[in-house]
Amino acid sequence: MFNQIKSVLKKVIPPPTEVFIREVNRSINHCEKQTKIIADLVKQSDTKHMEQIRLLSEQLKLMKDENKKLALRFAEMEKKTILLQKGITDCKCHASETVWAEIFNNVISDSSWLHNAAFSAGRWAVGYPYLYVMYRVLNEICPKRILELGLGQSTRMIGQYAMANEDVTHFVVEHDPEWIAFFKRDFALSERSRIIQLDREMEPYKEASEVRVFKGFADRFKNEKFDFISIDAPLGGDMKQYSRIDVLKILPDCLADDFVIMIDDSHRPGETQTVKEMKEKLGNSGIEYYAGKYSGDKDCVVICSANLKFVCTM
Repeated sequence: MFNQIKSVLKKVIPPPTEVFIREVNRSINHCEKQTKIIADLVKQSDTKHMEQIRLLSEQLKLMKDENKKLALRFAEMEKKTILLQKGITDCKCHASETVWAEIFNNVISDSSWLHNAAFSAGRWAVGYPYLYVMYRVLNEICPKRILELGLGQSTRMIGQYAMANEDVTHFVVEHDPEWIAFFKRDFALSERSRIIQLDREMEPYKEASEVRVFKGFADRFKNEKFDFISIDAPLGGDMKQYSRIDVLKILPDCLADDFVIMIDDSHRPGETQTVKEMKEKLGNSGIEYYAGKYSGDKDCVVICSANLKFVCTM
């Protein structure tokens, strides 16, 4: 069976790039040798060699034409290889997302507080890996003070958790008044969940000339402490250097002794850099932490205090 699979794959998947390049180089080297022979013969300017020179010249032209065809074939194979690799990666991500969806639905099946489990995961919203980790954090660590950046599917979960626990305070930061009004019509939050509407603006950060942030975020939350922070805003898909840097402005003073931070879309370059900055801030402040990644259609990163390191490998 294994040999049959290998035989089929050989017909579909192009040969390794390095093999093809080696053959092209071999042909080019041969061509160069022939060119040198021709040059040497021309120097002799001997009549008896003229016919040989003519034949070699014709061979050289044919070889050059063949090399052009090989180069075109190589470029085409390279494109197909890239598309094939992307297809394989997408299939793996979709399969992983499906598995996480099944795991999540199994975990919440007997929940004592998550009564409305209708989530629209994925695309701009958080995915199933994020929802799974978030549920485990809420259900097992039981955070009391929660900061959430971005009103959406995660709010539906945290809002129900806050509704079921009288000692919980939950802040949600969102920029869009129309989305806030729509969300409130569709989903009822308790008085323990407060939506804070902050406009967005662009500001410089280190070498980046413009990074999208919530206006006045640091002033609003600089005196608060949180044991759970969920970051899925502001919009960061078009940010190339840094994205969603708001919490960086209040780290590490905003953290309780035991804490969990979750960052969605951590596969993107802007969020990747922001995660790196968070780790550096914590390390420079002497705070021991652990970090882990969960992957489906997109990635999310978890950063937590040392005593909660199990959150990175659930």
